[in-house]
Amino acid sequence: MKKTTSHRPNDLPAGPDIDKWEQIDSSRREVLLKLCSSKVAALYKTLLSQASIEYNAEQGMVAVLTCSTIRALARALRKSYDFLLRCVSIFKALGLMHHVPNRNHGTRLSIPLGCYLPLSSLTTLNNLITGTRNKLSRLARQTKNLYIQHYGDPDPHHSYPSTIQQLKAACEQLLQGPLNQESIQLLYARVGTMVACFQNPAQPGDPSASMGDPTTPIHQQHPQAQGDPSPSVGDLSTLNGRTGLPEGEDPSQQMGDSSTNIGDPSQQLGDSSTKMGDPSPQKGDFSIKMGDLYVPKQDFFSPIELEEGKKGEKRETQVSPISIIDIVDNNNIINLSNFNDNVIDRQPERSPQSETMAGCQTRAERLRSEAMALALFVENSPRNVASFIHKLANNPQATRAAVIDLLIQTYMPDYRGKPRNRGAWLNKAYTHYAAPHVLIPPMVKRWLYTHESWQEIEQALMQETEQQQEQRPPTDAEASVPRERETDPALPAVPCRDRSKNWLDQLDAVQLAQQIVQDGAEHGYMLKTEIVPDQAVWLVRVRWGEHQLDIRSWAHWRGEFAEIHAMLQARKRLPE
Repeated sequence: MKKTTSHRPNDLPAGPDIDKWEQIDSSRREVLLKLCSSKVAALYKTLLSQASIEYNAEQGMVAVLTCSTIRALARALRKSYDFLLRCVSIFKALGLMHHVPNRNHGTRLSIPLGCYLPLSSLTTLNNLITGTRNKLSRLARQTKNLYIQHYGDPDPHHSYPSTIQQLKAACEQLLQGPLNQESIQLLYARVGTMVACFQNPAQPGDPSASMGDPTTPIHQQHPQAQGDPSPSVGDLSTLNGRTGLPEGEDPSQQMGDSSTNIGDPSQQLGDSSTKMGDPSPQKGDFSIKMGDLYVPKQDFFSPIELEEGKKGEKRETQVSPISIIDIVDNNNIINLSNFNDNVIDRQPERSPQSETMAGCQTRAERLRSEAMALALFVENSPRNVASFIHKLANNPQATRAAVIDLLIQTYMPDYRGKPRNRGAWLNKAYTHYAAPHVLIPPMVKRWLYTHESWQEIEQALMQETEQQQEQRPPTDAEASVPRERETDPALPAVPCRDRSKNWLDQLDAVQLAQQIVQDGAEHGYMLKTEIVPDQAVWLVRVRWGEHQLDIRSWAHWRGEFAEIHAMLQARKRLPE
C-alpha cells in the first residue's frame, strides 16, 4: 500500500518546538496582559505559536505568520473572521503586530519580539474609535482608556481635542441628515464616545488638564483590575460629582450660583475664568449640540420635530458644557441625572425654554397619535405609520384630501373601480393633491374644509350610498332576470341590487351566496358557499364535490354557472 504524507496547510506554517511566548520581551507581555482581555491574549498566543522566527534588520527578532487572507486564517484557526479582524486592528494600533497585505505573496503578519516602545500618538486608536463599526469602536475606546490609565496619554494637548472635534463633526453630519432609528443609534454611540473622553481620571492624558480646567484633578477611587478589557463606560462616579468632591467643600461653591447660571446662559458657557478656562467658541458649540439631544427618543421624527430641534439650538437648554442627558452604551439607555446631579442645574420652577420644549413634545406626540389612528383606519395596521407621519407633517391638507378621495371611491366608485389596495390608492391620491395648483373635485372639496373626522365622513357616505341604491330604478340586467322562476319556499328571497358592478361588497357577497345556493337547488345540485374578504372587496367561494371556484361578481357567476351546469349534466349522463 502506498503511504501518503500529510502536508500542513499554507495558512498555518509550522513553528519551532520551543515556546515562542517565552521569547517575547517582558514589556510586550505586560502591555498585552494589561490592555487586552484573556480571550484576545489567547488569540495573540495562538498566532504566535503558528508563526516562524526570523531576523529583521530593522526590528530584530520577529515572528512571521504568512497566510493567503485573514478570512482563510480565521477558517484555519476556527475563529470568527470579525473577531480576528478586530484583534489584528487593535494589535496594529498598539504596535504589537504589523499587518502587510499583498495579493501576490499573501498576507504577512509580523510580531516583534523585542522591547516594547511606548506609543508616540494615539491617532490610530482615535481613527478606530471614530471611523469604524460599533464593536471595533467600543474595543478601541476601551483599549485607549486602559492605555491612558496605565501609561498615560502620549500627546495630551492633541489627542483629546482632535478626537472631540472629529466626533463633533460626525454628530453634526448625522443631525443634518434624516433621523431614523439607525442614525439615532449611531448618534448615541458617538455621543457616548465623546462623554467617555471626559470620564478618565486626571493623569497626563486627562482632558480636563488639556482643556485648561483650573480645578483640582480628581483621582479615580476604584481603578480597573489589571487585564480587565471592559471599563465601565457611562459610570460617572469619578467625575465632578458628589463622590469625587473634597471633604468639607460645598457642591454649590464648586458649581457656582445656580440662579446666576440659569438666569444668564452666557455666564454658564462663556465665562472662561470660572468654568473651562478656554475662551474658544468650540466648547460653546459642543454644549449647544448636546442640548439638542434633550428630546424624547422615538423611532420616527417628523419634519416638525426637526424644525423645532433647529430652533432649540438658538434657545439653549440649561445644560453645563460637559453634561449629557442620556447616552447609549451597548444599546442600553443610561440616565446620567442619578449619577451626577452637580452637572445639570435643576430648579423646581419651569423656565420659558422648558415650557416651549414641552409644547414641542406635546405637538409631536399629537402628530404621532393622529398618524397611528390614520394608519389603522386606512390599512388596519401600524406597519406604515412613518409614511403617515411624513404626510401629516408635510402637507396635512393633501393628506385629508387623499383620505376623502379614498372614501368616495370606496362607496361611490367611478370608472376606475373600487380601490383594491387602500394604502396604495392613498399614496397616489396624496401625490396628486400635493402638486401645486391642483384642481380639487367638488365632492372632495365638500368635506375638505370641514371638521368631521374620517369615521364621520365614512358613515355619511355609507348612508348616502344606501339611500341612492334604494331610490335607484332597476337596471336592464335586473329587469332581464326571469321572474316566473319558482324558488324553494324554504330559502329566503334575495332582494334586487345593482348586479352590473364588477366587484362585490359584503352585502353583495351575502346576497350572491344565497343566489348561488338557490340556483343549485333548482337544478338539483348541492352547492356550498363561503364569503371570503379579498383586500378591499369580497369574494364568494363555491364548492361542489372536490371542486372550488372563487366568484368575484354577479356577471362572473352567470358565466361560470353555465359551464358548471354543463359539466354536471355531462357527469350525470356518464354510466356509473
